[in-house]
Amino acid sequence: SADATARGQQQWKDLLSQTLRDRNIHLFVQKTVRCDDPARTVHLEVYSRIREESGNLLSAGMFMPLAERLGLVSALDRIVLEKAMLTNVESLGVAQLAVNVSPSSLKDEAFRQWLLKSLRTLPPTAPKLRFEFVEFSAVQHLDLVRTFGARVQELGHGYGLDHFGHGFSNFGYLKSLRPDYVKIDRAYTDELN
Repeated sequence: SADATARGQQQWKDLLSQTLRDRNIHLFVQKTVRCDDPARTVHLEVYSRIREESGNLLSAGMFMPLAERLGLVSALDRIVLEKAMLTNVESLGVAQLAVNVSPSSLKDEAFRQWLLKSLRTLPPTAPKLRFEFVEFSAVQHLDLVRTFGARVQELGHGYGLDHFGHGFSNFGYLKSLRPDYVKIDRAYTDELN
C-alpha cells in the first residue's frame, strides 16, 4: 500500500521489532506444479506476511530488504520455519512445503545449527521442507548454499533455485550445486515464445 511505502525507517524498525516479539507472521501457501503436468502439485510454497496496526497485510518484498539491513532476517526466517515445521502433513494434502530462506540467515552459525538440529528431530507429521533460494543470492553465496543444500538433502529434505535464468548466461555452477529443482524466471521463458 502507498502508506506502507511512505513509512519511515524508524516505523519499519518498530514494526519489525513488534513482529518478532509477538511472532506475528502469517503464512499463506500456493501450489507449485510441473510445467509438463499442471494437474499434479509438486509442493506448496510458503509466503509470509506481517500485519500492520491498520490490519493491512504486508508482503515479504516490502519488509525483507530493511530486515536484511537491520540484521533481522535470520530471526524472521526462524519464525517462518518454526511455523512451517508445526504444520501437519495430513492437513496440507501434500508432503512438501517450500520455504524461501535468505543466504544471510545461513551465514548465521546459530541459525544454521538450530535449523539442522530441528530437521533431524522433526516429528513424522511434519512436512518435508524444500528451501528455496533466489538464484542471484545463491550465486553470491555459492559455497554456503552448496554445503547447506547437501546437508538438508542428507536429512531427507531438499532445496531449489527460484528466478533461475534472470541475468545469468553461464549455468555451469548448477553442476556443483545440484538443487532438487529449478524454477525458471518468467521473464526468461517469455523471451522463448
